[in-house]
Amino acid sequence: MAKQLPEPGSAEFHKALNEIGFKLDEPKICIMGDSHSRILWMAMFRINLGHRFYQTKLESAISEIKWAYKHQNCKKFIIASGQWPASRLAWENEKYGKPFSFSQMYTMFSAILRSNEIFAIDPDIQIYMRTIHLNPLGNYHTYCGEDHRPKDWRSPTVIDGYNLVIQELVEDV
Repeated sequence: MAKQLPEPGSAEFHKALNEIGFKLDEPKICIMGDSHSRILWMAMFRINLGHRFYQTKLESAISEIKWAYKHQNCKKFIIASGQWPASRLAWENEKYGKPFSFSQMYTMFSAILRSNEIFAIDPDIQIYMRTIHLNPLGNYHTYCGEDHRPKDWRSPTVIDGYNLVIQELVEDV
């Protein structure tokens, strides 16, 4: 029978975690990224791996990794981000106004994987990059509006390009 956990962060929440064998003081695997990473986190939570989930954007990943190491005992990080940077939300974001290019993705992922700030804290921190999965092609991914541009760039071609960037960086680092 499923049991609903109390509000995260509360004393009751921590007590419930201890009751199911979740040790707050053990090193954690932290999952970072957008909504699709949350699904991985939920699966890991069900099998009782010590971990946390942080919804993060690439721009803030370095500071969030440092915070999670210091305050949440995270030693390993699984990062996946790429759905949002290719989505319509990137078009609508005042800062970007368009989906991320492959060179933007390379720059952002490279900054994380080569960060002296992160590895100065602990050279044994481990960062794993998860490739980005494809989405089904639906009206939203294939529809071009009045301006004749796709409303969402999460097409197989773009996601495959982001994954090639990840692969190149991981092999290089």
